[in-house]
Amino acid sequence: MEWFERIQSSPALSALAETVRPGGHHALRGAAGSSTSVLAAALARRADRPVLLVVAHLDEAADAAEELRDLGVPARVFPAMEAAAGDSAGGLETALERLRASVPAASGGVTVAPIAALMQTLPAPARHDRLRLMVEPG
Repeated sequence: MEWFERIQSSPALSALAETVRPGGHHALRGAAGSSTSVLAAALARRADRPVLLVVAHLDEAADAAEELRDLGVPARVFPAMEAAAGDSAGGLETALERLRASVPAASGGVTVAPIAALMQTLPAPARHDRLRLMVEPG
């Protein structure tokens, strides 16, 4: 994808990648459509660090994650809890997905999160080990 390579090598993206490298953050907005996903993908590759892309709704998060994967960038969705974690197996699965997505990917990539998911609490990282149960055969 030549167009994506040109975006990745643009001076504007280089400057942006340098400003977020030390741990800084920026709020960026794009035009309607895929521009925010494309920019997040290019930034994740260029800055070589995890990127958080905030979207309005869960369906937008799923669409953005799919666009990112189509560009060859690892992406995962940080889901919002729609029900209490113990209400159903789906609630437990969502709680597990939230815990997995809360740990930044070592290889970078983009975590896409709807605003509602960011407003919901997570257990403190010190409690994560106590929330796991390892089951082994034998």
